[in-house]
Amino acid sequence: MAFSVVINQVLLLFAFLAVGFAVGKSGKITQAGTKDITWLLMYVINPCVIFTSMQMNYSPVLADGLLIAAVSAVGVHFFSIALARLIFGKRVPEGYRAILRYAVTYSNCGFMGLPLLKVLVGSSGVFYGTAYLAVFNLFIWTHGVLIFQSGQASKENRRLVLKALINPNVCAIAVGILFFFCSVQLPAQIFTPLNDIALVNAPLSLIAIGVMISQRNLSGIWREKYLWPVVALRNLLIPLAAVAALRLLGLHGAMLYACLIQVACPIAGNTALFAEMFGKDTVLPSKLIAVSTLLSIITIPFVLWAAG
Repeated sequence: MAFSVVINQVLLLFAFLAVGFAVGKSGKITQAGTKDITWLLMYVINPCVIFTSMQMNYSPVLADGLLIAAVSAVGVHFFSIALARLIFGKRVPEGYRAILRYAVTYSNCGFMGLPLLKVLVGSSGVFYGTAYLAVFNLFIWTHGVLIFQSGQASKENRRLVLKALINPNVCAIAVGILFFFCSVQLPAQIFTPLNDIALVNAPLSLIAIGVMISQRNLSGIWREKYLWPVVALRNLLIPLAAVAALRLLGLHGAMLYACLIQVACPIAGNTALFAEMFGKDTVLPSKLIAVSTLLSIITIPFVLWAAG
């Protein structure tokens, strides 16, 4: 993928982020409003993106690609978990340990990954990207919950995992896969409005991220002890390791970029949400998310350039 094409498209998308940042700083959108936009993106628009991208007639080639993408995503997550556990071990204060491990392991593959895939690769990229998103959802609601709970199982943990299984995004993936394997195509009267809703995902999701960054307390951000190790791992080391591994496995084209773009995305925005949910520090994840997202303007094009 040509570096100039990638960086032009990434800069175009980040122009939306700048708009969101400006609007957020103006105070026109409150934190409550940001939560409402986030809810709309997560539970209405993202599922439409996933489902409409899977409206393809079945073919063995696409089916094999979907399976390979899912297996690759599992491999990437296991590698990230092991690396995060190795680097941020027991020497790290317990209050920070879960946050740092989660931030290194999970990328913003929904809010940023899907829009980037749509622009850079097209519908086939989003189709394969749904496999990564499915694995991501499975991991965050199992491993993600457990690391914030220090590995202790509880009734509340089981409730959260069950909730994940009925998440609209997971449901959209399940129904989309079923329709794909059965070659079921929606009539135009249903598909067209769903597709029109999906089209607002890229601008609205990046505007929302820009607003979120504008609302973070970023004082003393450059003095944060764990900032640069986490950002370096999440934005560069893990994606570059994925480039080497996926190239070695012979992946290329839409399938390769569908995996890489998801891996190369910055720290997951829900890191701060999980920290708040489990009573952890929310200032640190906010700083990590802000810096990782801003630097991804440079690191995403670099990773894709490295992939060839």
